[in-house]
Amino acid sequence: MRITRLTLPSTDVDACLAFYRDVLQLPTTGTTVHVGWTDIDIAPTLFWPTRKVGT
Repeated sequence: MRITRLTLPSTDVDACLAFYRDVLQLPTTGTTVHVGWTDIDIAPTLFWPTRKVGT
């Protein structure tokens, strides 16, 4: 199975994109990071969940 599209929430979209672009040197277009056959959409969020998944 290949994951071709993923949405990643971020409280700071610009910093997140800068990390992928500048540190990891991955290509970005708008708010999307391209990693091989996968596109990661960075979506703005106002908060980060405090509850762990599965609890």
